[in-house]
Parts: sequence; structure tokens; C-alpha cells
Amino acid sequence: MEPVPKGRPRHAKNGRIYTPQKTKRAELIISNHVKMRMLETGTKKITGAVDLGILFTMGIPKSWSQKKRDEYTDKPCEKSTDLDNLIKLCADGMNHSGIWDDDAQVCRLNAEMIWGIEPSVIIMVIPWED
Repeated sequence: MEPVPKGRPRHAKNGRIYTPQKTKRAELIISNHVKMRMLETGTKKITGAVDLGILFTMGIPKSWSQKKRDEYTDKPCEKSTDLDNLIKLCADGMNHSGIWDDDAQVCRLNAEMIWGIEPSVIIMVIPWED
């Protein structure tokens, strides 16, 4: 999945506030993928504190030269999008998956945004152990 930042709520002409479709689709993809992995692995809902790790790999633009692609692969991606908006979309998508009750359970967070050939999102959720 290509990393998608959480979109801001929009105002319709009739005054109604709505969530952008791109945000809804991305949250649904994350939710469905987490549900599928929970079924495959027999994972149960986490009821306590959670340690969350997320790696966002942002696709290197095709317009970049091969030299520049090689130089930037696996390096920090500083100029793509806000990391906090990427994290928020993942956390909200996971709220609907059943992995936890609410993203307020996340008490430790490690997130990285790097450049890569193929865009992807890797999420690791671990019950917090003392």
C-alpha cells in the first residue's frame, strides 16, 4: 500500500462536514489488512497499552535519475508529507480493525519515513511489556 496522509475534514456546500474519499479508502485498506492478519495468526484484541511501530516507504519519483535514486534509497524522506498525518491515518484505520479498542492505548510509538523504490507501509503492534 502506498502511504496516504490523513486528509482534513471537508465542508460540503450544504454545510455538512465529510471525510475525503482517499482517506476513507486508505483507512479501510488498513483495517481489512489488519483483520486478515489477525485471523491468519490467531491474534486477539489487545486490551492494555500498545507499542506501535510503523515504517513508511515513500516511492522515489520516476523522474529522478538512477544516480539520485541510488543515493536516496532507504534514506530519510524529509520533503514528502507530514509524518504525523501518516501515523494518524494508520491509527484510525486500526481503530476499526479490532486490534485494540482505541488508538489512545498506544503508549510507545516509533515511526520512520524513508525513500524507496516501492512505496509501502509496514505496521508492527506489540502489547506493552514491562
